[in-house]
Amino acid sequence: MIGVLPGDAYAVEETFQLLKIPWEWYNPARVYDAVIGPRAALDGLPGTSARIPDMNLFQQVGDLLNRGEDHHHEPTCEILIDSLRNELKRVTMLVEIPPVPWGFSSILAVTHDVDVMTVRERPLLSVAYAVFQCFRKGWIGDGLRILFAKAGWGRDPWNSLGEWMALEEEMGIRSTFYIIPFRGRAGLRCPPIRASGYEPNRADLDGLIRMGWEAGIHGIDAWVDPVRGREERQVFSDMGIDAAGHRTHWLLWNEETWRNLDQAGFSYDSTFGYNEDVGFRAGTLQVYRPRTAPGLLELPLHIQDLALFGKFCWLPKEKGWQRVPCLDLDTRGARARCSEILTWAQRFGGVVTLLWHHESLAPPRRWGEFFRILVDQARAQGAWVSRAQDAVAWFRMRRDVQIRCEQEGGLVRIRLHGLASFEGLPPLTLRIHISGERVAEISRPWVHVKDYVDIRCDREEIMVRLR
Repeated sequence: MIGVLPGDAYAVEETFQLLKIPWEWYNPARVYDAVIGPRAALDGLPGTSARIPDMNLFQQVGDLLNRGEDHHHEPTCEILIDSLRNELKRVTMLVEIPPVPWGFSSILAVTHDVDVMTVRERPLLSVAYAVFQCFRKGWIGDGLRILFAKAGWGRDPWNSLGEWMALEEEMGIRSTFYIIPFRGRAGLRCPPIRASGYEPNRADLDGLIRMGWEAGIHGIDAWVDPVRGREERQVFSDMGIDAAGHRTHWLLWNEETWRNLDQAGFSYDSTFGYNEDVGFRAGTLQVYRPRTAPGLLELPLHIQDLALFGKFCWLPKEKGWQRVPCLDLDTRGARARCSEILTWAQRFGGVVTLLWHHESLAPPRRWGEFFRILVDQARAQGAWVSRAQDAVAWFRMRRDVQIRCEQEGGLVRIRLHGLASFEGLPPLTLRIHISGERVAEISRPWVHVKDYVDIRCDREEIMVRLR
């Protein structure tokens, strides 16, 4: 057991949700394998427990999760936690539930923001620019089809919902679509161009959900006002849809956003990421609870198409809105940047959240092939490909478990309080940081990987007999 000296309760508790091991607040009457805390406080402790200075780790993790960092390209929380893990492995036989579903290396959560549903809804200037882009690329037929659709002739090439469903059906995956709740509403203190030109279509949403896709809310004002957030949720409730997931349109966020979303009744949010870059704004690959939101979980965003291939985006600044360049990469450069993120997930586990806009299958973008490449690469690296709500549910299942470990001679008894299983979700993994050569028998299926063993975690008690 690990004892932790009193400190910032949120930062400590959330750190040990990311590093899921047996721990408790320090009790002087207990004997611990190790005690973690400020160096000055550790020096005066009685007993022979190993002392591990926290080196401000808990505060760094708490700050990153809640404030974020611009243009951050490493999962710093996982790196910090791995340093603590290595310290603990030197003094105890460490048992943890890693952020890795049994049988997989990580999770890829696939999502789509539906900013635009059809050509007809868009202003003429926006359509003209799209036609110009098609002509510049030599796609004359595509440009003409967009013009005809704006005039009301022929099939609308930007109405891609059916194409997405067919593509993902072929790939054997399901994803999440975030739908804007109101037509013509730009939002508080936002420019008119943020307003959507479509209204949610009940038949479309019923078809999505019936076939296994998730419909979430692409919020307009929920990020700044819980009353408006409840109004946005009511739009979907009136259609008989329980849309518990949220992502703010344009990824707008401030320090009160999570509190507002929690008060509006959302189960999770997936806004915290970059418009103009890809990477780790929250510094983590894991779903986590923000400090100000007792019931809400955040699924951080890591990769989005417009950041990779777009030329610019609009970001709010203190004195209004600023046009900011995106990465504007070619396919080779985009694949290199995404591969870095997927490789971090392969190393540490966790979830990579992918955003590919609804209209990105159609001209003038045609980014569907790159989407397929990314999903196939994640799968080849062992990822479980899921909807956003499934990734969040898996992490919530993991968060609810408490680990208790007892050892008598060569017999290790591991108890998992609060363990549950849910249809459609892979089991948790239990990891013991010992060599497989030391294992004589384990009561559940297990595999030996490098310097640890992974065990299928689907029983409240698991017995390990050591040699």
